[in-house]
Amino acid sequence: MLSSRERLKRRTGKNNVDRPKYLQQLVTEFSSTENTECKEQILANLANFSYDPVNYAWLRQLGVLDLFLDHLSSTSTTLKKFAIAGLCNISLDPSNKSYILSQDGVTHVIGCLSSEDESTVLSAITTLMYLVTPQSKQGLLFPRTSGKCLRSVQCLK
Repeated sequence: MLSSRERLKRRTGKNNVDRPKYLQQLVTEFSSTENTECKEQILANLANFSYDPVNYAWLRQLGVLDLFLDHLSSTSTTLKKFAIAGLCNISLDPSNKSYILSQDGVTHVIGCLSSEDESTVLSAITTLMYLVTPQSKQGLLFPRTSGKCLRSVQCLK
């Protein structure tokens, strides 16, 4: 369910941990833990938080988009699945879309098209659709003899 800042203030609970602080705790724990299962759970939580537009600015400030982008090439299929799901959730926002495109995110997303995991592939396809802009459309939608688009078309076939 999407939230407003006012609704979040009403729902902070007994410990009064506000959303930005909680997100910061998740990012810090992700960076400091060596436990793979813990990393997977945290990345899944961050992907879920990236669904709600009220969190977009906080997630950008905390570098969560970079975290998602970095883990698209992970050897862990679970981390890759949660990273592309998070990126998919957050990529419709114009600021996030622009950032992802500026970081050559399309190349990383295309890498997920060849995954054995169906949800990873579906999230990658959806993310690519969300990343279409007038500027990126040519490279994303029309096959070329070399470059990213031909690779994405081959992966989809």
